[in-house]
Amino acid sequence: VAPPLGSNGENSGSLKGLSLGGSHPGGSPSSRMAAAIRARRERANSNSGGLQKSLVQARGSRVAQTPQWASAQSSVDGAIATAEEVKQKYLRGQRDFSLQSFKALNLPRTTLPHINFNQAKMPRANFQGADLRNANFGRANLSQANLRNAKLAKAYFHNANLEEADLRGANLAQACLSNANLRGANLCGADLTGALIGDDQLASARTSWSTVLPNGRRSLL
Repeated sequence: VAPPLGSNGENSGSLKGLSLGGSHPGGSPSSRMAAAIRARRERANSNSGGLQKSLVQARGSRVAQTPQWASAQSSVDGAIATAEEVKQKYLRGQRDFSLQSFKALNLPRTTLPHINFNQAKMPRANFQGADLRNANFGRANLSQANLRNAKLAKAYFHNANLEEADLRGANLAQACLSNANLRGANLCGADLTGALIGDDQLASARTSWSTVLPNGRRSLL
């Protein structure tokens, strides 16, 4: 028996069979290609998202660490060191205290030879009777400092500010005081034997018959 014909006279059963036979379980080639492209895009987006997340985490880690480093650095640069800190660090072998700030530093009768206070800020510091031989006070601010009876032989005071400093009885033998500000400084009884110091500097300071001048003589200016 011949199969029934469709409305257009064709064999509808054969056409349905051909149509069903031509379909593929995975869909048409174009649909499979589109699905493959979508899958690749999803994988790419996933990988990109993971990379971005890693970068963000790395940046966050660096940002989190930066304030800690910055605060530590600023605490060093802006710190005002104490007398006890200076003594403890000196005992541990540190000699360089240059560029530091000190508030009313109180170190009387301490032994600190060869210490480096280059460009340090220490107005009104108390070094009375201290052993500061060969110390470096270049460009340091020692205005109104108490250096009475201090041992300052061969100390370096080039360009230091010693305005109104008390240097009575200090041993400044062979010290370098070139271009230091000695306006109003008290040099009565100080020993300046062999010191590098100008007459105009001596004239700006207070001296007495007990002041030993660089030439080894005692004389009033």
